[in-house]
Amino acid sequence: MMLFYIAAAFLTCVLIVVLYRFWKMKLTRRSLATLLLECDFERANVEVQKVFQIMKSTAESEDTSVAIKDELYGALFKFFRNPCFETARPVLEISPELLPY
Repeated sequence: MMLFYIAAAFLTCVLIVVLYRFWKMKLTRRSLATLLLECDFERANVEVQKVFQIMKSTAESEDTSVAIKDELYGALFKFFRNPCFETARPVLEISPELLPY
């Protein structure tokens, strides 16, 4: 139970940071493209997979499951198989809270 609360607190902090960054930078599609051009896609791939692995293990320990939108699942599947600009952009458009990774 404690691990679930730790994961929830971590994801809440990530969301707060992301919302602050969006507010501060007034992120547009053009600036998103600029950020993606500077991205280390292999590292981002590893970090995002870690987040989802933590969510999965937390859910398993709590005997629950993790729900992910179908469009996000499809975009993540493509990104995990081929981490690059073209596969990262749809993931961030669907789920901008992943931007820090």
